[in-house]
Amino acid sequence: LAKGCAMAREGSDDSSSEESPKKLALLKLNEEELCILEQWCDLKFTSSSSDGIGTESDDGLTGSILKRRMEQLAKVLNTQRLCVTRGKDGAALLC
Repeated sequence: LAKGCAMAREGSDDSSSEESPKKLALLKLNEEELCILEQWCDLKFTSSSSDGIGTESDDGLTGSILKRRMEQLAKVLNTQRLCVTRGKDGAALLC
């Protein structure tokens, strides 16, 4: 995880290496851990408002907003599947 976050901060896709690293099969996080990993990886989540201006999201744990956050983190961390548990609201699984 640390290597994936470091690569995200540096903007490197590590395409110069001879062998691609294996994908992580599954990463399971809760809401708090999702936010922490986004910070570690310098991922800024914004959602577009109707006027096209990106705004910080206070409720990014549902629907397409959560899906975009999960896709972004999974890409940076080279993860095949990402599960975010949401307490009484269930869980979201990205495959």
